[in-house]
Amino acid sequence: MRIRFFIDAFILLWAMVLLAWLGMVMPVHFRAVSPLVLEEAARGTPTATDLVDELLAAGRVGPAALVGESLPRGMEEAQRQRASRLRAGNPAYSISGGPAPYFIQFLDSVSYHPEEAAELIPFLLPRERREVMAGFLAHSSNELVRDLLRTRELPGWARFLPAYSEAGHPLDATILSAALLEQSGRFPAPVSRRLREITRESLAAESASRDLERFLLGVFSLGKRMSFASLAELVAHCPDADTFYRVAALLHQEEGGARLPEFYAAALLTDDLAGLVEYLRFQREDGWRALRLALTLGEGAVRELLTFDKPLYEPSPLLSGLSAHITRGGEFFQGFAQRNPRSALAAKLAAFFGSGFALAVLFSRVAEVSHRRPVASYRNPLFLASNAAVAFIVAVLLWVAVEPELLHFQENREAVLRIDLASVVGPVSLPSHESESDMIDQVTLLILLLFFVTQLAIFVFCMIRIREVKKQSAHPELKIRLLENEEHLFDLGLYVGLGGTVAALILVVLNVVEASLMAAYASTLFGIIFVALLKVIFLRPYRRQLILLSGNGQTSAAPARAGKSGRNVSNFMG
Repeated sequence: MRIRFFIDAFILLWAMVLLAWLGMVMPVHFRAVSPLVLEEAARGTPTATDLVDELLAAGRVGPAALVGESLPRGMEEAQRQRASRLRAGNPAYSISGGPAPYFIQFLDSVSYHPEEAAELIPFLLPRERREVMAGFLAHSSNELVRDLLRTRELPGWARFLPAYSEAGHPLDATILSAALLEQSGRFPAPVSRRLREITRESLAAESASRDLERFLLGVFSLGKRMSFASLAELVAHCPDADTFYRVAALLHQEEGGARLPEFYAAALLTDDLAGLVEYLRFQREDGWRALRLALTLGEGAVRELLTFDKPLYEPSPLLSGLSAHITRGGEFFQGFAQRNPRSALAAKLAAFFGSGFALAVLFSRVAEVSHRRPVASYRNPLFLASNAAVAFIVAVLLWVAVEPELLHFQENREAVLRIDLASVVGPVSLPSHESESDMIDQVTLLILLLFFVTQLAIFVFCMIRIREVKKQSAHPELKIRLLENEEHLFDLGLYVGLGGTVAALILVVLNVVEASLMAAYASTLFGIIFVALLKVIFLRPYRRQLILLSGNGQTSAAPARAGKSGRNVSNFMG
């Protein structure tokens, strides 16, 4: 018996350890994306360095320089020399950022220094340059360009000062920049169509509309950070006007503006500007950190990151503290996890569940040896359900230990565009509007599920104890006394429920988890419900049956067969 027990315990122990290890090294997570998956997705795809080569080959030194800033060590020496030769052979590229026929034609009519700042809006702020640009665009055959020039005379601006006023040069430069982009054919058709609609509405009303000003705020925000060629390249990737505005709002934020090169490189690599904006709007700081890593790997990694729409996974203290030899092995599964993420998640959950089930069966075997008799039949549905409930709890605990992000849910705020003209034209302060949207608090659902499964496991265990008493070969009165002995066990759900409520309230107060108070009080509620079900529906009817049997002088079949002990029914009944 003991030899069999040690063999079973050895097998169960190793099964538990191996399955737990498999779940830990599987590079797939619920709320994060593994760097190994990004690495697999990037194999054979172009990198940011390759993108710099392509841009330099087309003479676009401005976009190439901006993408080069996103590289950890900047552009390579050979690329810097190529950019220098392009600027030396085409001095206008120092301002335009690359081939731009209309803008370079304008540059031939004004005076500038090659070392001057190349950002579009600041370059157009001087009066003489704006006058030359306006005269240049006035002869355009593009109707939208002419309509945009007419908006310079409109009143009713809320965040800009009118272009005809003394301090109206930011608005004037912004309108001219939008007209130049349209004249150069850089606005995609949906963006150009929307701009035409809002421009005509403003001209018909003889007052600047909110939509027109909103669009021009986006042009202003982007134009004061990029050269014409760089801005034209980014604008050409906007699928619609709403995406254009969201790009401007995101990059206008302090953190977004500082990370313009990373955003720019990712936008040109993936050509999925809308997806990139949505990802960074909701992931915020974690999203920028993940994007930085993906850019070092290649285009495939950036696309995979946007597809998963999750932050980058960071090992938990548990895995970080384990030996590298123990946690190594994720490389073997990275291809499977990248190609079949849902199957990989199912395999990870199955591995954790299997590890927990092996642990539950091991405890059952220990209890069986300690009692020197089978605790319950392995074919008993309640016994299997109890082990399954324990296995589920162990699986949840293991997953939380490996991926602590499951318990960290924070609200996301919409990106907000706030233009501060003082950064360009002096101490002029303009109003700003913010909008916030909170994500659903999913950690509450996770805690509710954990409390529910815990109470279910206790309920199933109590049902097993009642079933064991039913199978006892004993008199009804003896069974009643056995049930009375288990009374504290039947109240265990209440004790655990109260303990869970107190623990959850402490964690919420200490800001360890961000959950609602409903999750804390639900622990006690589940305890009350399950204990009530146990005692009212299952325990009380069975006790009533035993009391009736005992009061009617009836005996069970087993005590009737126990005559060898010298006791009979009358002895038990007194």
